[in-house]
Amino acid sequence: MKRIKVLYIGISDTLGGIERFIINICTLINRDIFSVGVIAYSTKYVEPEIFNELGVTVYPLTTKKEYDSIIKLFDIIHFNKNSALDLFALNIANKYNKKVIWHSHNTGLSHHNNFLFRFIHKLRRSYVVNHSNVLLACSNLAGKWMYGKKDFIFIPNGVNLQNIHFEDGVREEICRKFNIQSNSKIYGNVCRFSKQKNLFYLLDLFNLILKSESNSTLLLVGDGPLFEQLKDYSEKLGIQNSVDFTGFVKDVGDYYSAIDIMIVPSLYEGFPMTIVEGQACGCLCFVSDTITNQVKVTSAVNFFSLNDRIEDVVKNILKADTSKRKRIIEEFNNSIFLGQNMCKSIENTYLSLIKHEN
Repeated sequence: MKRIKVLYIGISDTLGGIERFIINICTLINRDIFSVGVIAYSTKYVEPEIFNELGVTVYPLTTKKEYDSIIKLFDIIHFNKNSALDLFALNIANKYNKKVIWHSHNTGLSHHNNFLFRFIHKLRRSYVVNHSNVLLACSNLAGKWMYGKKDFIFIPNGVNLQNIHFEDGVREEICRKFNIQSNSKIYGNVCRFSKQKNLFYLLDLFNLILKSESNSTLLLVGDGPLFEQLKDYSEKLGIQNSVDFTGFVKDVGDYYSAIDIMIVPSLYEGFPMTIVEGQACGCLCFVSDTITNQVKVTSAVNFFSLNDRIEDVVKNILKADTSKRKRIIEEFNNSIFLGQNMCKSIENTYLSLIKHEN
């Protein structure tokens, strides 16, 4: 049987949710049926070796003209996007009459969040809808952001438990690495350090936590444009000795095993995989209510409003019972958010497209 050729578009210059989604799919997809390739706008953090080890061809993109020669090699083009601003590759896919899947992964504009770009995004949404064969979204909010009132298919972002799972002993290793006391309560966030993630608020919040739990630690896992400013702000607050910045981490799985409570105060999100991955490892999660309630896979997730008094938010966090890790993991393992389930849904979508064509 001739394998179906699928091309993924969406790898950027950071290792974020889209990148991890594509890596998970490439890891789990049935290679007897599908042959896959990836266009990478940058290989700064997502090294080609990651995909090469999976038998995936990586096409580094230096100019938009290169889309043409790459796209025509594939049967299905799977776009993974945060907005409808850039439609250049979509036009190329349509020119070659390729099957197009447009997959929404966010609910706002990370880099161009002003009126003009939001207007352009809304203007171009109908073009995306009319020039795609299948519309997917990682959450209902992400679907409405990208497609308006049009129908779409919700695909839960699944966790690949081969890479993300709780491990005994890893917490101790992380504590030794960052000189954290073994009896410390570890709060954390795993993200790209951008305005969207609202990390200055998180530092303010943790500053208040320290007044009640002086031996607590905040573990900030990741990198991004605000990295140095956040370090400076932690020093301004006088909490730098209780905050650890890991910098870029290729494999974040170990850090979930170390974190007791994740705090995610994002201004907006499509579907933050970190919250789901945290639950897979038994972390309690306190999440701003700007984020879709579809991330509540287990009883571990608690929502709060960014409009609430920060003192009240802290009070609720301090009440959290961190002794339920095993129960949270059991809840997660009985959910729909396993990577294998996600991949099967994606595979069925591909097969239905090709079957319909034949």
